Amino acid sequence: MKDKVKRLKDAKLRIKIIIFFICLILSISTWLIIKLSKDYVATLDYPLRFTHLQKDKVLINNGDTIIHVHLNLKGFELIYKKYFPKNNYFNIDLSNIKFKKTAHGYISYLASNEYLHQILSQSDLKEKLISVTPDTVLLAMEPRAYKKVPVKLDISYDFQKQYQLYGNINCEPDSIVISGTKADLNRIREVETQKRVFHKLTQNQIIKIQLRPINGIGKVNFSKKLVNVIIPVEKFTEASVVLPININNSKKYTIKIFPNETKINFWVALKDYRRIDPSMFSVMVNCENAETTSGKKLDVNVVRYPSFVTNITLEPESVEYILLK
Repeated sequence: MKDKVKRLKDAKLRIKIIIFFICLILSISTWLIIKLSKDYVATLDYPLRFTHLQKDKVLINNGDTIIHVHLNLKGFELIYKKYFPKNNYFNIDLSNIKFKKTAHGYISYLASNEYLHQILSQSDLKEKLISVTPDTVLLAMEPRAYKKVPVKLDISYDFQKQYQLYGNINCEPDSIVISGTKADLNRIREVETQKRVFHKLTQNQIIKIQLRPINGIGKVNFSKKLVNVIIPVEKFTEASVVLPININNSKKYTIKIFPNETKINFWVALKDYRRIDPSMFSVMVNCENAETTSGKKLDVNVVRYPSFVTNITLEPESVEYILLK
């Protein structure tokens, strides 16, 4: 009996709590509807983006041009326009704006009544607009400067076993022309590509890579937006040749070396293997300082080898010698 009474009390308590929260939600909702139905005077900021500029000139204060639009809005409209805006910026056509030449470039003053109709045509603010500030926007331009800079590849790669880079990576074009203000271009030494990574390559890669925008500098235009990159890849094999060691000796004594030949080990692309000939290689020891060399050994140097071989090693890398005066 006691358990039944307790369950009834718990049920009544739960119902009271549910009714309380329903009433609370209804009260808050009613309050919000009343508040958001009222009129508010608000200011929203919009950047201006200018179009149809003269191609041989560049706007130098484009990033600083922000207007403050004062509006009479309902609470619902204010939330919608602030957090879900139809327009994040406004485009202003400068094709009919005349600029005056100065000692440092060109300037013009754009009155609000000259650009206001363009703003209204891109939005639904006409019935809600109170005013726009500032009432005049200063526009400053200077002659567009040009500069040729190299393209730097930002790529990394590795190969499947026995595969290697065959020759040099080719970037076309290897340089581009950039344009902007003279001050901005003086800060730029090169342009980089977007980062690309290639793993376990077994064949040539021919790809297009976009150039990376230059951050922290004003608007800079590129003559090209992407480059063509070729990574030549071939399968390699190990090979070797045995050669006599030449002696570079301008002294008046005779020198004998032990051994008098060395084995050159190297890697070569399979397609070039038949091109290998011992006459393409030459090795030499320099005996100019033989009398003062400690350890009685001379290093063997490779002085000639074909451009299509890589990873050259010698066996032995040094030789013993005897001076015969």
